[in-house]
Amino acid sequence: MKKLLPHLWCWCLLLCSTLSIAQNRTITGKVADAKGQPVPYASILIKGTKTGANANEEGTFTLAIPTGKVTLQIKAIGYEDKEVEVGTANNLSISLRNGTAMSEVVVTAFGVKQQKKALGYAATEISNKDLLESKQPNLINAIQGRVAGVQINSTGGGPGQGARIVIRGPKSSLGSNQPLFVIDGVIVDNSTVVEGGNAALRGMSNRISDLNPDDIESLSILRGGAATALYGFRGSNGVIVITTKSAKTGKMRVSYTSTVGTEEVNKFPDVQTTYTQGYNNNYNRNDFFPSFGPTVAAGKTADPTHPDQLFHHYARAYERGY
Repeated sequence: MKKLLPHLWCWCLLLCSTLSIAQNRTITGKVADAKGQPVPYASILIKGTKTGANANEEGTFTLAIPTGKVTLQIKAIGYEDKEVEVGTANNLSISLRNGTAMSEVVVTAFGVKQQKKALGYAATEISNKDLLESKQPNLINAIQGRVAGVQINSTGGGPGQGARIVIRGPKSSLGSNQPLFVIDGVIVDNSTVVEGGNAALRGMSNRISDLNPDDIESLSILRGGAATALYGFRGSNGVIVITTKSAKTGKMRVSYTSTVGTEEVNKFPDVQTTYTQGYNNNYNRNDFFPSFGPTVAAGKTADPTHPDQLFHHYARAYERGY
């Protein structure tokens, strides 16, 4: 009898393990959004336990669940959490609704996304919708009035007009003091002149104006040393991280937005039309000075090819599109 007792214990353990295995069953499923597109890497957890699985990049998963009433908890970034009761079906189709979980995520540096509440510095996120509301052809002008501590100077709102941005005041008396612009990881120079001297009259443009606001997905403005540490000295004036819209699979969609601007001169400055080219009342058609020579009549006497009257420099330049 003593020899049979150990064998009986082994048979009991094998029987219990077989019964426990028989109580579990395997189910499969697919997680998709409201449009039927797969939701990759969603988390599926059996409610009340620590047992679960993760969906693959195509949104499909496989999970072993116990028999009886089972509730699954499905979570995915950017979607609302959902609970699903599993009946007798072995193949599930789960649909998630878009949520607002990503609204507080800020792109900080090199494409790194962090929760806004976890940041230890000031960062402002501007969405594509906010940028398009102002209907500004220049992206810099579209930021004006939306971020505290940001100063924007521009020569005007017309096409090609320059714009200059400074975050929390100038840091140095030398240089442009403009923040560092990073577009999809690529540094872009936005230096321009919008005030003082003849440069303001010419209306020098800035390179960020070449970027179409419709192509931008989000714009993050990082302020302070802690925010710009990854960019080194070039980020000391602040960093503006621009993320453009990435290509997405699915049905092809085309959107078109256009802006048309016209300009018309109100009036031209008065110019003299009495004295011709030369210096000290002496006519010289190759002289540098355009109006220090004799009168037009004296100029015609010295040079028969001289025109009967001097043309208006500003009006002529406007007519020729200079």
